[in-house]
Amino acid sequence: MAAFAQGLGDSLVGSGARCVVVRPGFVHTRMTEGMKPAPFATTPDKIADAVINGLQKNKEMIWAPPILSTLFTILRHLPRPLWRKISAG
Repeated sequence: MAAFAQGLGDSLVGSGARCVVVRPGFVHTRMTEGMKPAPFATTPDKIADAVINGLQKNKEMIWAPPILSTLFTILRHLPRPLWRKISAG
């Protein structure tokens, strides 16, 4: 989905429109109430702040909380078998 959004963003250059991908982590809401929070869990207000900040900086990808960007940059370089093992939990 992110690759599609990035391609869409590329095709929109110069049109005045843009495509922004927001990648929130675990968010404490009524929907997640009672669930065990994932690491770096956050609140809707902090997600909103990250989105506003990202839009002001013309970012194409907004990670909320921002530390997830660093974490997933590291994780995406893991060998696929190891990634699958971690993902399966």
